Amino acid sequence: MRRLFATAMALLGTAGFVALDVSPAAAHPQPPTYTVTSQTPAGPNPHFPAFDPTSGHVLVSNVSVGTVSEVTIGAGPTRSFTAGTTPHTVVVDDATRRAFVTNKGSSSVSVIDLITGGTSHFAVGPNPHGLAVDNKFGRLYVTSIDADRLEVYDLATLAPITTVPVGDGPWGVAVGPGQIAVTDTAADTVHLIDRDSLEVRDVVTVGAGPWNSTFLAGTLYVTLERTGEVVAVRHAKVAWRTPVGASPHGISADHQRNTVLAAVTGTNQVAVLDARGGRLLQSIPVTAGPAGMTIDRRTGRVFVGNQAAGLVTTLEPGDMADVRSRSRLADQRHATANSAGCNPNLIVPGARPGRGKTSFGLDRLESLNAQRRGGRGASPTRASTFRTRRAGCRPGRPRASRS
Repeated sequence: MRRLFATAMALLGTAGFVALDVSPAAAHPQPPTYTVTSQTPAGPNPHFPAFDPTSGHVLVSNVSVGTVSEVTIGAGPTRSFTAGTTPHTVVVDDATRRAFVTNKGSSSVSVIDLITGGTSHFAVGPNPHGLAVDNKFGRLYVTSIDADRLEVYDLATLAPITTVPVGDGPWGVAVGPGQIAVTDTAADTVHLIDRDSLEVRDVVTVGAGPWNSTFLAGTLYVTLERTGEVVAVRHAKVAWRTPVGASPHGISADHQRNTVLAAVTGTNQVAVLDARGGRLLQSIPVTAGPAGMTIDRRTGRVFVGNQAAGLVTTLEPGDMADVRSRSRLADQRHATANSAGCNPNLIVPGARPGRGKTSFGLDRLESLNAQRRGGRGASPTRASTFRTRRAGCRPGRPRASRS
């Protein structure tokens, strides 16, 4: 019994030591950083971009000429689609391979078939601006600034379903968990609408000139055009507000890094904020007239429409450079193994060639090696040696052919 008690105490002591042994880097992780990586021509007056996850392209409205440009980042426009008068908000519905754009000047929405390139239009309420797709309920949401309402359309047929009265001058609409948010720009409020019943849940006063919004989990983030702030709304109350500069407009949330980015038009910057507490992490200079913005949620790359410069600016999170570096290293290893006559994907841990062979990917191999060294990063040389020897040949030596 005494031995059992001593063993238990030793284990508890070890567990306590491990729990308290936290490195400074782990206790205080570095906040994510973003860098401008490209500025791509996007046609005249590019206003509001949308990312297409299938093609990797960006579609952006060209306000002054009534078109939407499909832009290959780093190259330029590849296609141009005819829209209505003064096109503004663009969204991509990847499930149906369509894009939608609100035409403020012609009170319509243009529908772009991204496969055929065909374009059609249907009438909506006066002065439409905000636009959002809701695939869960099969709906398309459009805000009508002059009619002070949210209009709801069937996503498949584009037939009207209903309208929801909101505040004065609704500009933006965003879809979040269980709710829809409409920014009432002239009323300084946000309407929170039940996503299922389409009934208004709450009206929250947020500050002067709410323009656009986005959700990250259950929190709504809003740009305030007239006070130069970003505010967070949780449980129908303002949780924090942070000054970012004059006239912020577009806003996006990076779900992987828990950050919110806002296009600050008046100072030609993009503000990066910590989503939890609103701390301003970065103010990144960009070219003239940043307006709308969108994000590739898979990689965290952000695309900003620079309306005054005719460009789309790409911002990339800092950890993307590490991903590219690892990818290049993997390519080099595969090339080396192939030149030596080995199969770079044939890994046989703990077995001689030809016995009990198992296929592992490169990531799995590096994970196994890291575990063997107590979690330290995998050594490229050791990993490559391990792989090629287990595949039946030595590094740098061609394997003898077998007839």
